[in-house]
Amino acid sequence: MDSRNSSAESDDSGLATLTKLRPSHLYDVVVVHRDLPVIRREAVYVPPGTSRITIKATAGHTISGRVIGEDGEPLAGASVHLAYPGRLPTLLRTPGLTSTVVTGSDGGFAVERVGDGVWGLVAQVPGFVGWHSGVSAGADDVVISMRRSRTLVALGLQDSLRGSEASLTGADVPFHLKTIVDEEGVVCFTDVPAGSYFLSFKADPLLKIPMIRLVDGDPPTIRIEVPPPATPEMLLIRGQVRLLDGTPAAGAKVGLFAEKPEGYLTLVSSIVNADEEGRYSAEAWPHVAGLRLRVVAVLDGVAGCSEVRDRARGTEVVLTRSTRRLKGIRVQEAENGRGVEDAEVRVLAVMGGGDFLTGPDGRAPSVVDVLPRALLPTSPTGESVGKLARRWTRKILGTVEIRVHAPWFLPVVRVLVVTPEFVEIKLRLAQVVEGRVVDKDGRPAAGIRIRTADGTADTDGDGRFVLIQGRDGPEAPRLVWSPLPDWRPVGRLPSLKPAKEKGVFVIPDARRWPLELAFGPEDEGLSVLVTLPGAPAVGPTPQAVIDSKGQCRNIDLLAGDYVLRILKGNTIIEELDLSLEPEPASGVWRRSFAR
Repeated sequence: MDSRNSSAESDDSGLATLTKLRPSHLYDVVVVHRDLPVIRREAVYVPPGTSRITIKATAGHTISGRVIGEDGEPLAGASVHLAYPGRLPTLLRTPGLTSTVVTGSDGGFAVERVGDGVWGLVAQVPGFVGWHSGVSAGADDVVISMRRSRTLVALGLQDSLRGSEASLTGADVPFHLKTIVDEEGVVCFTDVPAGSYFLSFKADPLLKIPMIRLVDGDPPTIRIEVPPPATPEMLLIRGQVRLLDGTPAAGAKVGLFAEKPEGYLTLVSSIVNADEEGRYSAEAWPHVAGLRLRVVAVLDGVAGCSEVRDRARGTEVVLTRSTRRLKGIRVQEAENGRGVEDAEVRVLAVMGGGDFLTGPDGRAPSVVDVLPRALLPTSPTGESVGKLARRWTRKILGTVEIRVHAPWFLPVVRVLVVTPEFVEIKLRLAQVVEGRVVDKDGRPAAGIRIRTADGTADTDGDGRFVLIQGRDGPEAPRLVWSPLPDWRPVGRLPSLKPAKEKGVFVIPDARRWPLELAFGPEDEGLSVLVTLPGAPAVGPTPQAVIDSKGQCRNIDLLAGDYVLRILKGNTIIEELDLSLEPEPASGVWRRSFAR
């Protein structure tokens, strides 16, 4: 898409005209209302011979529905919030928006002044929470089922995390909660439904904490102890980089490589720069201490390599070998050879690279040093695997990768083993593919992400999409992701089914519905696992726990045949066949089992 910007305000009829656009280009258009949080976002193609487009800004919509409790009865007094789909409950707090409403005696609610698009809804009462992760603007039949929630408290956090932001992200539920670690090293999340979660911290993104699993049988408050992170002592390699005449190589790029037992080399440190005296300091994880290490340095077309023999004395690197330099790239049209302006060029190499933008003649001033293949020798060995590893090492370390993306052209990726001084990249024109996605009832499917081999796009509020693909022939778009209620792709991503109308595609019926199981009170505490027939029963992970009333919830399934396994701990004590009809009339599957 083109990177230049244009903006305009709509008139009394809701029309806005964007000007000074580039003909034959694709733009990402965002419509923002002053008093609405939402936005309509869509891809718009500017036809040849014009530099303006007209956009229609619609007024706000109303989303209405009802909230029901665990028993299926209407629930009064529940707070309903408008949220972003897929990131619940990231609530909207925009001035002028009634983003929070309270249900009436019949459990009904109405959220007004909502813009175009797909939204999420979160309902909360003390001890319970419910959500709907994909609601189209204007929907009037939304049903939110409440589930029991709990409070999660994490204790024993390290001092460096105090006062930082903590995030709890659901692995199998669309919840993303944020809060702040207090001065006692404690973080508390409220209104957390059952599911699996990842706990992370903004101050230390690399801190690894095991997945947290909450089930329906857990107490109202869950406390977990966060173990202190292991802080291994890093391997420190120091030394100096010099030119052939002995002068310090100030600013040289330095990297540490390790030779694996198989015979190939790999970069084990970040790339650092030598100081004014040519001195460097590179860190690596301690597990590479037992491997053969080499230090590689590059500066202005010359490179050097030295083996690390004595870490205490330091490793000196002398730049003696000339590198292969990529000095320029020209991006041109394959049909006529004209330069392509504003093409985004990314150059990737082991010891260099960068991002560039082509000028009016299609040239990008790229200067990248590529290591010579003979710079990094490997240990002598007569085994064939060692020879292949050495060949692989020299090929990869001496390779440069060029990625080019330009509006209205198909993206290109080229890998160069032999690096010339100048490279010409030829781009093929793409064709615009426009269409509309609807569900099986003919209603527009907003927020659907689809793709072809050459492009990806999201549908707008009317289910329309615009993307590019090659001119070799049309390809049926494939469904990648959907925020529709309780929708999940199963197995391979299904292809969209063409409708009778040209350019219209029907989304497959692949919706999940909640399953409620009823057992006897004597089964309290047992776990339930639902799998496809023939699935292995080794190492099962329980999906839900039978409560004191003999009930089991928090399972969503597609229509089909399943095997229901009842577990005591990790031991399967009974297996039952489970068949679910295509669609439950009440929106919930209910099954009873007498054991």
